[in-house]
Amino acid sequence: MDNAELPRLTSIHKWRDLWELHHTRQQDEFLAKVDNLSALSANLDDGAYLLFELSKYPTSYPTNKSNEFTRAESALIALKNADWFIPPYEVEFDKFSSFNRGAFGKVYHGKWKRSQIVVKKVKLRNEEDQAAFFNEVEIWHKLYHPHVVQLFGACNIGKPFFVCEYAGCGQLDNYLRDHPDELWGKFFGSTVPTREAFIHEDLKCNNILVGNDGYAKLTDFGLSRLKSTKKGC
Repeated sequence: MDNAELPRLTSIHKWRDLWELHHTRQQDEFLAKVDNLSALSANLDDGAYLLFELSKYPTSYPTNKSNEFTRAESALIALKNADWFIPPYEVEFDKFSSFNRGAFGKVYHGKWKRSQIVVKKVKLRNEEDQAAFFNEVEIWHKLYHPHVVQLFGACNIGKPFFVCEYAGCGQLDNYLRDHPDELWGKFFGSTVPTREAFIHEDLKCNNILVGNDGYAKLTDFGLSRLKSTKKGC
């Protein structure tokens, strides 16, 4: 063997040893969090991410500690992570290039699972804002209809955001200025029959968008509420 090759081979083996050491430490830290479930429950960031990784990508964690991982999954299910949860590392967008903003936060174009989407980052300044966020997610995520902007999911930890369908034709009022003949079709089309009755309570032109499919679509369900099924309501 050429003596010149020895330093390179030594470097390769050293890199692999360091990688294996780092990987082992990651797994040990992972299991340490599971062993302290009470602390993990108090730390929503760690709890949500760990449960998501375990449930969605179990094969990404090759280990000979299968029993510990089974126990970890059972323990983390107790945290009851929502089915709408999307971790921030799955979403791509340029945080310096928002196309809309307001008191609520900022809106960006982005990608999720190779699809073009919209990311709506929101400001949660107090408990009332947090309650409104969860209310919007719980209602919006249940609405599957051509005349509703689809909510793919949301993230409630770190810097909260929504991930939703991109309605390429913009706001209804701007669209109708260029297509006045479609007024009544868009108006009647915005009636949304769903399995769960709800009241939007904030209908206005900037909350009605037009998708690439030509449908008028409701969005922004922050003030919405489920309609009571009791008689007289």
